[in-house]
Amino acid sequence: MSIESRRERRFIVRVGRGESVLAALSEQVRELEVSLGHVSGFGVLRSVKLDLPTAAGGRTGAYALEGPFEILAVSGRVRGVDEISVDLAMQLARATDAGLSCVGGRVLDAIAEDVELSVVSFDETVKRREPVRAPAAPTSWAAVAAASEEAEKDEELRASWAAVAAASEQAETKAARVAPPEGGYVPARGEYIEHKVFGICRVEAVKPDGTMIVKLETGRRKPLKLDAFEVLPPKQGTERVIYPVRIRR
Repeated sequence: MSIESRRERRFIVRVGRGESVLAALSEQVRELEVSLGHVSGFGVLRSVKLDLPTAAGGRTGAYALEGPFEILAVSGRVRGVDEISVDLAMQLARATDAGLSCVGGRVLDAIAEDVELSVVSFDETVKRREPVRAPAAPTSWAAVAAASEEAEKDEELRASWAAVAAASEQAETKAARVAPPEGGYVPARGEYIEHKVFGICRVEAVKPDGTMIVKLETGRRKPLKLDAFEVLPPKQGTERVIYPVRIRR
């Protein structure tokens, strides 16, 4: 299985003297709602805790090392949606009485002297499944008959699900066009709203209780209560139907 990204964002995280690199990075990816990101960077560390894989398949205990360390290489993966996850690996160098010493491993903690990290955020990711191999052709008339009967059942099942989906979509569209108690506009599924904080969001569904499910620019879905917003007339001169919204006062 592979993952395709339809949109990228890039941002810089600067970690000041005495700050935890992992804590600063975690806070940034949470605030920016990074669904999946890769990390690189450079700088100087005051201290670091590392561990390494073992031959038995586990991990070693933590190595707590004092610097200063020059960061020769850093790579990692971060997630900031639903559950925050930060995985970093570093290669470091420091000067000792015996000369130059290099260490590296997975970072458990790191205190910065002056560090700058670059994060590439991959948004609106889509999982791509491996192609499914076609089943072997039947080798007898009995097998042909069984395969034909199975195909007819699959076709009936697909038709039933298609009817359910069409009815559901029609019901959602009708519900979306019901005006709120105080009048005004109600966006329908497939149209857009313009929110002061979240930007332009696609309307995925409008439920009978007045809950509107929208898809944010980051790809994340969020419920909004229509009663809490004033929906303004749609914008003119755009290909998409976009309703500006603002909080009711």
